[in-house]
Amino acid sequence: MLVRRLLSLPITVFLSVSVVFVLLRAIPGDPVLALVAASGMPAREVERFRDRYGLDRPLPVQYLRYWSALFSGDLGVSLAYGRPVGRLIAEQLPATARLTLAAFAVCAGVGLALGVASAWWRGSWLDLFVQVLAGVSASIPPFWAALLGIYLFSVRLQWLPASGDGSLRHLVLPALVLAGASFGPTARLARSSVLEVVGQDFVRGARAKGLPGRVVLCRHVLPAAASPVIAFLGLQVGFLLSGAAITETVFARPGLGRLLVEAVLAKDYPLAQGCVVVAAVLYSLANSLSDAVCALVDPRLRDL
Repeated sequence: MLVRRLLSLPITVFLSVSVVFVLLRAIPGDPVLALVAASGMPAREVERFRDRYGLDRPLPVQYLRYWSALFSGDLGVSLAYGRPVGRLIAEQLPATARLTLAAFAVCAGVGLALGVASAWWRGSWLDLFVQVLAGVSASIPPFWAALLGIYLFSVRLQWLPASGDGSLRHLVLPALVLAGASFGPTARLARSSVLEVVGQDFVRGARAKGLPGRVVLCRHVLPAAASPVIAFLGLQVGFLLSGAAITETVFARPGLGRLLVEAVLAKDYPLAQGCVVVAAVLYSLANSLSDAVCALVDPRLRDL
């Protein structure tokens, strides 16, 4: 399974870059003219600029030249910044990594804990509370949750800063907002997976032997119910990376997502494509890691 996932990495990158290449050039407007208007570049430099970046060539030629450079490890030069795309991404990636990892920890830790507790005490007030909370969190758009969080915790209570990336306090609110949309589905899946395992014969047999409830849960139920949840969490990494673009923009944080938004708005083709390449690689690696963990937890998956 892990080998197949790693082999799919080039396909994922190829499709992602190809789709973004086409969509960016389908957006109305000329990136060079927009850059001229923003920077005050002399009109006589326009054609020289097009020739320097290959924008005066047919689209198929631009496409093949981009892939030729990409195979050599060159992500190109940003049209707006005039700097190598790889260097720009390297500067912004740590901030996105911190935000994504913090949100993933909240999503996985809180979502799994509440989902398992909800299933174990099915029909209790805790079960009802978790289901309602999961439904509410999954139904609130991230940008709306971000605005509500800023108003409540930054404006009214003044507990947390509303923008920036200077300390751990700056990370708390964006991470909670980003994790909010993933928390609900994670808790629901954990609940349904545990409920499915609890009803099986080997669990009833363990209970019939008189084993304590915590032993049955930890040794028998959780290992059998873990695989679908771990695979789902691997998919959530892609959702968190995409949600980081909204979160970083609303909270005025540096990061790969905000860099991508700025690149798309400026029609900075090399920078936008470079961000997509990095995001596609990270997403594929996260899914490969989740498959490896699933195979480690459930030996039945190792031969698939």
